[in-house]
Amino acid sequence: MALIVTGGAGFVGSHMVDILVQEGYEIYIIDNLFSGKLENLPQPLPNNVTFVKKDLRKIEQNDPMFKDVEAIFHIAAQASVSFSVREIYEDLSINVTGSIKLFQAAVHHDVENLIYISSGGAIYGDVDTFPTNEEAPTNPVSPYGISKLTGEKYLQYFAHDYGLKYTIIRPSNIYGPRQSPDGEAGVISIFLNQLKKSEPLHIFGDGNNTRDYIYVKDIVDLCYKAFQRPTNEAYNAGTGIETSVNQLVKIIEKVTRLKAQVVYDPPRPGDARRSVLDCSKAKKRLNWEPKVQLKEGIQYVWEWIKQQS
Repeated sequence: MALIVTGGAGFVGSHMVDILVQEGYEIYIIDNLFSGKLENLPQPLPNNVTFVKKDLRKIEQNDPMFKDVEAIFHIAAQASVSFSVREIYEDLSINVTGSIKLFQAAVHHDVENLIYISSGGAIYGDVDTFPTNEEAPTNPVSPYGISKLTGEKYLQYFAHDYGLKYTIIRPSNIYGPRQSPDGEAGVISIFLNQLKKSEPLHIFGDGNNTRDYIYVKDIVDLCYKAFQRPTNEAYNAGTGIETSVNQLVKIIEKVTRLKAQVVYDPPRPGDARRSVLDCSKAKKRLNWEPKVQLKEGIQYVWEWIKQQS
């Protein structure tokens, strides 16, 4: 039996591939390389890993690649809030149409289990309860949040009507090595890269917006635990610690021993004011909790950033 990782050449997906390679699974990686990079993968590719360059929106229901697949880690996504505001139809197409195509192929080939990476910040939107647990109302304030929540709903439909087992992972702000420092998402990689180049750090708003930063290896560890025990439920994945952007800059300065020049820009449409997750459900049901503290994780990213050209 094989496993599929969508977006497996991307930031989070490649770390998922690392775990599965270590465990000896046969793996199919599906990635259109829009944001993923082959250099994120083990080189040369191990014999148990097959790379398929493909856009999920082009997948056919009877695609033979899905034959004898045990489980799918659906990590591929358009993950930028600001992009979703500018390119609302493209965000919809990638995150919803692509997911539906994948789900259809999964049920056609009787795939037993699907792990879906959603969003733990964007789908809740502006809430009143902090930390926010899985029972909170889902009121996304960005097209990205809407598209990820819609993906959840379609997955639940396929589970209800076709018996597909699943787990939904709702991560907070993921950071770590391999996250593009040139994109619009991933503030830690972006800030570290700007510091490396002696460029000013651009903060949107007053810097008091808060996020819950979770290290990438903690996320893929939860995904692996969910694969081993599908429960047809959603789990928040964060640290439960709220950090403002201004606080984040101070931590980055301590790690890098560099003084940052900060520029405050107008707030971005679609950005929630606060976001921090209650992850006690994952701890109780899946025996998971994050291991990497923020300062330690930033140090890992800084070492990676310094090695990039």
